[in-house]
Amino acid sequence: LNVPTFTVFVTTPEDNPVSFTISSQFKFGHEAFYYEGVAMPGQVTSFYFNRSFALLTTTDRGKSIIVKAQGDHKLAVYGANEALYTTDAFLALPSVSIESGTYKYITAMATPWDRYDSFIEIVAFENNTIMSITPNIDTTIGSTFTAAGTTTQITLHKYESFLIRQKGDLTGTRVISDKPISFITGHQCTNVTPD
Repeated sequence: LNVPTFTVFVTTPEDNPVSFTISSQFKFGHEAFYYEGVAMPGQVTSFYFNRSFALLTTTDRGKSIIVKAQGDHKLAVYGANEALYTTDAFLALPSVSIESGTYKYITAMATPWDRYDSFIEIVAFENNTIMSITPNIDTTIGSTFTAAGTTTQITLHKYESFLIRQKGDLTGTRVISDKPISFITGHQCTNVTPD
């Protein structure tokens, strides 16, 4: 993938300044990131990250960037990457306290071209988060080949990230987790037609 850099933007909807930190949970090669700052009302602070911080392979773990507001204050966090012929963006939602239980996720995506990769990214909010993943097509989960319809189990720890990346359409892939997770889907080249 052509991902030279991506940008994380931080601001606050509050009327007063909000202290915050932004950090990488783990070192990526020799790099780590930590910043303490103040989000000012009506102003946006930009943070630029190079390719080594991006979750690109199915064996990467722990590539997460954590933004924390001090106290119960609110931040707005969003990001974007610009690459040749594409710009992708996201809105980061806060982790919240959710009851324990079983959480079920089913992938749905628009993938008109099977020659490009589909993605599922998972981020854990708690240690020992156990997930059962059942893909709809043959794929590799971590370093394990998993045939369509069979289940592979993985465990993530707090702020660890995990990527499933496969050519073709991952619609119908099921993930069952024993704790809350962030569940993000996408496609390398989504094309939304006007009709």
